[in-house]
Amino acid sequence: MLAVIATIGLVSDLVVGMSALTLVSQSDALTRSREAALKSALFEMREAIDQYYMDNDRYPSNLKVLENEGYLAKIPTDPFTQRNDSWRMIPAKPTARRRRQPTGVYDVKSSSRRTALDGTRYSDW
Repeated sequence: MLAVIATIGLVSDLVVGMSALTLVSQSDALTRSREAALKSALFEMREAIDQYYMDNDRYPSNLKVLENEGYLAKIPTDPFTQRNDSWRMIPAKPTARRRRQPTGVYDVKSSSRRTALDGTRYSDW
């Protein structure tokens, strides 16, 4: 009888452990999916910024310009902030030639404060 109870306890522990592992796996899969979406959104916006610069010899003043002028169909939603207006815009540094002109958006990053699965911060991507 004691062996049966011990076996039931062991099986019960295994089932609970497997359930927890399944939840962690599902959570990691969701995070990986969001990370892939973030990488894609950043790539799309950076490509649009570069194309805008090549066409206009200056950086866009904001992301809405890229949308309004057709460089982006729409500003992507950050999968970690769930907003499309939370992007952190990195301004271009003024050059000697253009010291008086506005610099515009040189790069874009997530404003999320979360840490990625690889240990880096999404705001550093």
